[in-house]
Amino acid sequence: QLVRALIRRFLTSNVSRDTLSLFLSPTMPFETVPLLQGRFLTYTEYFAFLTAAGLALVAATCLIVAAILRRRGKPGTGASPSATRVEMTSRSGMSESELAPLQDTEQATSVNICCSCLGVAVYVSTLVASVVLIGMFNMAGMGEVNFTYPILISLFLCFVPAGLVIRCCSSVFIAETPFLVPALHLVAFLIVELVWFGVLPEAVGIVLAFIPLSGGLWLATPGLEKQKRTALVGLSSAALAVVLCLFGSGFCLDVYQEQTPGFFTSSLGFAMSTHWSRTRFSCKPLWSDDLGLAPCHLYLTLAEDASTSLFVNMHFPRGSGRVTVFAIPQQPRSGHSVAAISKKFEMIRLGSGARDVHSALLVGLTADTVYQLQIQVLDKNLTGMGQDTPWRFRTAPAHNQTTSLVLCGDMGTATSVGKLFRAGLQTSVSSSEGKAPAAFVIGGDVAYDNGMPTCSCAWDNWLSWYASTVRSYGMLVPLIFAVGNHDTGTEAIEGATPPRVSKAGLPFFAFFPQHAETEQGVARVPSLSERAPYHVHRVGNALVLVLDSGYVERSDWHSKQLEWARSVLAKEKASSTPATALLASYHVPIYSSMKSQHQSWGKGPSSAFVQLFDEHGVHFAFENHVHAYKRTVPLRNNELNEEGTVYLGDGQAGISGLGIPGPDDLMAKVDEPRLAVDPQSRNHMWTLLVEPDRAKLHAVDVDSEIFDSYNRTLSRNSQKKSSAASYIESAEL
Repeated sequence: QLVRALIRRFLTSNVSRDTLSLFLSPTMPFETVPLLQGRFLTYTEYFAFLTAAGLALVAATCLIVAAILRRRGKPGTGASPSATRVEMTSRSGMSESELAPLQDTEQATSVNICCSCLGVAVYVSTLVASVVLIGMFNMAGMGEVNFTYPILISLFLCFVPAGLVIRCCSSVFIAETPFLVPALHLVAFLIVELVWFGVLPEAVGIVLAFIPLSGGLWLATPGLEKQKRTALVGLSSAALAVVLCLFGSGFCLDVYQEQTPGFFTSSLGFAMSTHWSRTRFSCKPLWSDDLGLAPCHLYLTLAEDASTSLFVNMHFPRGSGRVTVFAIPQQPRSGHSVAAISKKFEMIRLGSGARDVHSALLVGLTADTVYQLQIQVLDKNLTGMGQDTPWRFRTAPAHNQTTSLVLCGDMGTATSVGKLFRAGLQTSVSSSEGKAPAAFVIGGDVAYDNGMPTCSCAWDNWLSWYASTVRSYGMLVPLIFAVGNHDTGTEAIEGATPPRVSKAGLPFFAFFPQHAETEQGVARVPSLSERAPYHVHRVGNALVLVLDSGYVERSDWHSKQLEWARSVLAKEKASSTPATALLASYHVPIYSSMKSQHQSWGKGPSSAFVQLFDEHGVHFAFENHVHAYKRTVPLRNNELNEEGTVYLGDGQAGISGLGIPGPDDLMAKVDEPRLAVDPQSRNHMWTLLVEPDRAKLHAVDVDSEIFDSYNRTLSRNSQKKSSAASYIESAEL
């Protein structure tokens, strides 16, 4: 009972959250010391260097202690080397010079045997301790673990550093092994760590690790003949370098997962795995067709004008052929048929998740029309895509017609994600006369892969939840994504230049084209390097502006992104059919619901957006990142103003466990009059219905309960309210 109470108390305490946040947040050590002229570390680099630094610190401490003991003449046997040799010389009758080589050889052999046994003992004991720890978590009711062979491999991998440190440093304690031996072994393992986290390629890591490994083994085997010694050192070092580098390569650390193989509990909410502990990506067809060539994922993303264009995205096994996509109106004469040849992207950098991603841009579609998809692979039609399947979609309404959207952020792949998907879809359908929403708008931290190409399995799990949702409804719903820190593995810091990320290795960019590029007046699918983290979509009578809080591009007022946003909003205002509702989606909140961030209201990496929204009359701003629910009164210049922007958030659409604020962490409406409601830690989605003269918002939770509703008049010709207070009265909780 005491153990259970202690575990529960620690995991639910502010101390544990603050302590874990210190190590898990990649900005904490680097907020005041920019690297490479403002370049901060990505999550992958941070995890790798933090692990390597911790390992080096432990090893250095052991070596310092060993050096102190040696200076005192106590190398582990309790007597000085000279005293030991004098005693053995007197017993054996041999001179000290004759005895020394024999003693060194015998000592080196015994040291290696002892150290190897100790290392194995450490590996086994840490693994057993991990299993016991998991059992304690389960006893305390803190979570659940699907205890399988991949988990054993993952746990073993995590505790190899501890065993190696003791293996290297114990040689110094047991006898007079040269300090250079464990030092070289340590260098080798630091190189291996960088390979595991993908900072170094496997081939480069094997070569670099071979050098210190061979040097250490050469010094550790002084009693062997030169020829045997060379062969033994060469073969052993090469084998160790290959095994160590390949064993942990493809390391993946993703959070808020329930489907990814690895260590997971609902309290901690993260999974660790490698190529060897994950099932290799298998592209299982979404439906049965005569050719057996159906894609394993099929989803839509929106281009700039959702009424007339969108992207059809498909995943196939490696080596797929040419794919052509046809969109045929379900009702004859209701619209134009459209066809496009897809562009193939070979995602070989995903390791065991390698695949071919095909994206086709359909243009010239008719607004508010149901289309049936037909796919050709190698000029052969795939069967099984009839009208009773979900492989169809409805284009967005015309620019002056009522539009519905579902908006959220911070999802993950827990079971509650599927429930929320269905709850948001059903609520939107019921409020818009049976029509599906024009899009799901997700404001970042979608699958929580931490920007690691090796964690593409997290996206496979997320897309499976999406597929099950559209299957239940019978129609595909397009996607719009804003970028978050767990999508790119970077952190947004005000005034800092974001780290350079490889878009070719990030599923967030590679899987989801969200804007078209024009070449000689013809729209096309953008290449991976051309894909921007900010884009705009005209969806019926709503304009959705997607912004980057500073994860990939700078977000200050004079940045390229903000210049683009100002021109987009100015062009929309001058349009002959301007959007009724202007809304923005981004990740880092300007007005966080956390008490600890109250003093930062109107500041931070997204703060430049306030002036943008104020100048161009943006009606709604959907914020995320904090993992809570909130809604503000209309704000302009950080103050109450009936014509200002309503800020909604704060991104909690399926996640639970570590990183979820408690009731004491959130602000209250009575303490902050700019809040329209009391923030809550509650999984939710927002449904938005934009009519010709007003917008209707509903917040719906996992149980499909609408727990907040808000109406706002949008017509510019409507009579203004006499005061902000009367305006707020239109909202009902």
